[in-house]
Amino acid sequence: MSEAAEEPPKQYKFDDPEEAFKLARRRITNNALRRHQRSLDLSHFGLVEVPPEIGLLSALTNLDLSSNRLGRLPPEIGNLKNLRTISLSRNTLSVFPDDFWMLPSLLFLFIDDNEFVELPHSLRHLTSLRHLDIDGNMLSALPEEVGALRELNYLSVQGNRLSALPKSIGQLKKLSDLRLDGNEISFLPEEVQEIDGLDTLWLSGNRLSEIPDGIGRLSNLVWLDLSNNQLTELPESVGNLKSLNDLDVSNNRLVSLPSRIGGCVELEGLHLANNALESLPRDIRSLKKLSTLTAQSNRLTSLPAEIGSWMI
Repeated sequence: MSEAAEEPPKQYKFDDPEEAFKLARRRITNNALRRHQRSLDLSHFGLVEVPPEIGLLSALTNLDLSSNRLGRLPPEIGNLKNLRTISLSRNTLSVFPDDFWMLPSLLFLFIDDNEFVELPHSLRHLTSLRHLDIDGNMLSALPEEVGALRELNYLSVQGNRLSALPKSIGQLKKLSDLRLDGNEISFLPEEVQEIDGLDTLWLSGNRLSEIPDGIGRLSNLVWLDLSNNQLTELPESVGNLKSLNDLDVSNNRLVSLPSRIGGCVELEGLHLANNALESLPRDIRSLKKLSTLTAQSNRLTSLPAEIGSWMI
């Protein structure tokens, strides 16, 4: 006798949108409002709309509306002047009410896995924002106004359709983590070199054929992922990245590495697989902290004896 197949887990707590709406309204008015709650979790509710009473929760600082069926937000959302974190991940949102962009206290904004095609110029008003996650949308560009987000330290726009970055990206002096994997970026603006505090830069799965020489000015860079692009060479200035711990340039078209690669004195991981490398520079012997080197599927005929123990 075969065991009955397990039922898949429910996607939403309430399959009926009307029931979800009524229960969410009750939770807002009977619980959150009376108790002056600072946090409200309505994730996975099955909501198609958010009850407008949400605007009454003036004390709210954290709001989770992720994993619903929201195609819009009520304008009353703009009344939440103390809101610091809002998660709207995994909905079908493509636009916000105008007042949303005026939330003065907002620090963390998650709008990944929605249907945004563009972001409005009014984005510039979120001047306190520190964390912005826009992964998995349909953005073909970021507005120049993104440069007004001077407090931003994390920006992730993975899995969109970006073909370029705005020059204003260089104004984000506090940005430490920039993730742009899975777009259609064919070049980087020179202004990227002005993001002095950047320690993580992910650009895997784009259309880059070259990297600007200014990349070498990112002295705090620790993680650099350039894999799955169309690079044939790297600038010699890569050797100036004294803090670099991990460099991934696998799945490109590299025929050589910078002769000054040995300048990356903190490098522990170097990923070179699936390129067209015929040799490695002698300077690679200077990488005393290197513990992992992947170089399969190249045209290498010999390796310096010193690096044999690093290969995997």
